[in-house]
Amino acid sequence: EVLWNDTQGWGKPKICPWHNFSLHPFNTTLHYAFEGFEGMKAYRDAKGKIRTFRPEMNAKRLSNTSKELCFPTFEPTEFVKCLDTLLKLDEKWVPEEPASLYMRPTIVSMTNKLGLHIPNETMLYVVCSPSGSYFKGGIKPVKLKIETEGVRAWPGGSGNAKFGANYTQGIKYVKAAFAQGYQQVIWLNGKSITEAGASNIFFHWINSKGQKELVTPKLDGTILPGITRDSVLQLGREEKGFITTERVITVDELLQADKEKRIIELFMCGTAVVIAPIGSIVYNGKEIAPHHANGPLSEKIRGKLEDIMFGRVEHPFSHKVNQYLTLYSSF
Repeated sequence: EVLWNDTQGWGKPKICPWHNFSLHPFNTTLHYAFEGFEGMKAYRDAKGKIRTFRPEMNAKRLSNTSKELCFPTFEPTEFVKCLDTLLKLDEKWVPEEPASLYMRPTIVSMTNKLGLHIPNETMLYVVCSPSGSYFKGGIKPVKLKIETEGVRAWPGGSGNAKFGANYTQGIKYVKAAFAQGYQQVIWLNGKSITEAGASNIFFHWINSKGQKELVTPKLDGTILPGITRDSVLQLGREEKGFITTERVITVDELLQADKEKRIIELFMCGTAVVIAPIGSIVYNGKEIAPHHANGPLSEKIRGKLEDIMFGRVEHPFSHKVNQYLTLYSSF
């Protein structure tokens, strides 16, 4: 954890035993949701070495979130060094495959003053917990509902930042979808598809031009720039037999593709799920289903991602904690 204030800047980072925080009742995080976070994992490879997956991307996204909150930014390269040092000390908590160590970097206001003000004190901290496989008993396709009333984000808002408040926005619609037997909702911006729950979404289909395409909604300020999303795009562009694109995808285009039986497979992606196949989508009572509920492309991409994460193959996305670690005297 490390503290910042507007007179002295960042303090000295420290690693300490797990402990509770004591917050003043006027703390502005409690009243005005001044909070942002990241989600990332550490993996143990077959040789027992610890790896993380593109941690510099998490560090840069945390900086973007901090800017949106009018918080100070922590230099991304130095932040990755802090994570490496933490993982070296807590190495025994990183489980063997297929489990991992979940890491939650969080930044909050430590300003104790009622009234909406730019915080003059903040705290950045990281907590960790061993995490099992997201899918208990094997990967199962999910059923989603397109949400037509509630919204997660809107143009000019904060949908592209990882605010805690973004995850409670529209939560009552998610709860209603759960009660109706769905596993998540698909969020819209007008008629355009944006995200699937707290994940990004991909469509593998034959597009209206007759091209086989892997496509995800383009970043428009309402969509979180997922690190798994970016990785899927890069891996997809290395594949042959289809094009990989980012563009606006409307509900009407999805309905037309379903009517013409052009949808090959659908999947969600994110840090928690990695890749989650979508078995069906329901829009105003109409069910939309791909040819493959758990398709070969999503399985292939998931396999490639996990090969990188667990160090089965060497790849620039894999950060070797043990190899690059330097213990700094400042800790």
